[in-house]
Amino acid sequence: KPQRLRVSVQPNPALGPSATAMEDNAQVTRQSGAERLCGSIGAALCLAPCLLLVGTVGLGWNEKRDMCSHRAIAQGEAVVVPAGCGESDVRSSDGQLVTFSCPMRKDHLRPLAPPAGSDFANAVRFVGTGLRTVSEMYQCVQEEHRETRKTSGGGTETVTRYTTKMEWVDHAVDSSDFSANDGSGYMSICAGVPNPPWPAGVPTSGTIYAPHVEVGDFTIQEELVEKVPLDKPVVGDEVHGWWTERDAYVTAKFESSRRTRAGRVRVSFTGNDWDRRVVTVLGENRAGYIHGWVAPSDWLCSGYALEDLRMGSLGVRELFLTMSKEATTLTWVLRFVGLAVLWIAFAMVAAPLGVAADCIPCVGPCLGDQVEKLVCCLACLPASTCCLGVVGVVWVAVRPRVGVPLILICLAVWMYGLSAGARRRKQAEAAEHPMAGSAIGTGALLAGDMS
Repeated sequence: KPQRLRVSVQPNPALGPSATAMEDNAQVTRQSGAERLCGSIGAALCLAPCLLLVGTVGLGWNEKRDMCSHRAIAQGEAVVVPAGCGESDVRSSDGQLVTFSCPMRKDHLRPLAPPAGSDFANAVRFVGTGLRTVSEMYQCVQEEHRETRKTSGGGTETVTRYTTKMEWVDHAVDSSDFSANDGSGYMSICAGVPNPPWPAGVPTSGTIYAPHVEVGDFTIQEELVEKVPLDKPVVGDEVHGWWTERDAYVTAKFESSRRTRAGRVRVSFTGNDWDRRVVTVLGENRAGYIHGWVAPSDWLCSGYALEDLRMGSLGVRELFLTMSKEATTLTWVLRFVGLAVLWIAFAMVAAPLGVAADCIPCVGPCLGDQVEKLVCCLACLPASTCCLGVVGVVWVAVRPRVGVPLILICLAVWMYGLSAGARRRKQAEAAEHPMAGSAIGTGALLAGDMS
């Protein structure tokens, strides 16, 4: 059961000299060696197979996505039509995959504003592709820091320490749920005053976008509008009870404690930068509206669409080369993620060996650490070969010259592992029954002499 221990109150050096944070009560949770062993066996029998399935299916899906994405990009580059920004270009390229670099237009956009009922509903009006709101309140927050160490008999002891500090947060924090709201850290840092509720006149953080934006004489819809960065500060009219500070509105009228400034609120707005209005768009032109262009389907790939927006002016080759590089980067990232999942799964299968070694008296924790390191290293081999096998099976369908060697490498490694295991079992059996082996050899010699 958890036990509460009083620890000394100290500043947190990781937050810097000007930051305010203090440690409060610590909670200690102990687990016996038998509980660890049962949990490890359960994870090896139940969780590890699930991770193996997830990793295998995920790797297969990733390879299929990679091949179909690059195929769609290649097909799109072969049929794309570069277009201008005028009305004649819209008519001549109707029904085709087009790419164009044109300036965004603001003359047909409606002003965007914070939600009605907030203090800024009538003060902030921005004509642009989107308006992002970031609202934060200065509140007392609590963080957990856990440290687990092994004990004799294969058990563990987990110490959970709670750090209290003041921080800007974009949502209301209920301080009554703190695990140590009666400690000296809470009383000193937060003055024992609970956090105030979120004010009704303060809008919540979020982003609103224009439903469509004209780029030249083309029209892009919200899927592409959301790709326009919103990074330029927007400051509107003055608001009663608020002042501006570093392109943000700030107020102290909701403070619950003047000493800690808990309840102080700041709200900032950002929109697109109209000084950077030229964008490069890729998509299918349907009567002037840009939609996703679906690549031709085959037995393996279907439904893969091309639709993109980039800031600035990009040529056709540069645009498609950038898309191809990003698709390749994503593929490698997901490959490493899948390999890590398989690695963890195989390590979990053998994890009970490390827990069992921890239960050995005297040398248990030291021996268990070495076993865990060895298990972690050895689990890399089956995880890597499994990863190569899955990738090879998918690649056989498209590039046999790549897929077949991968499968052969995977099979060779597994066959070597199985044969090595069989040899070790035979050697172990011979060592356990040496007299039987010598008797059989003697009988064979006698039979040969009699013949």
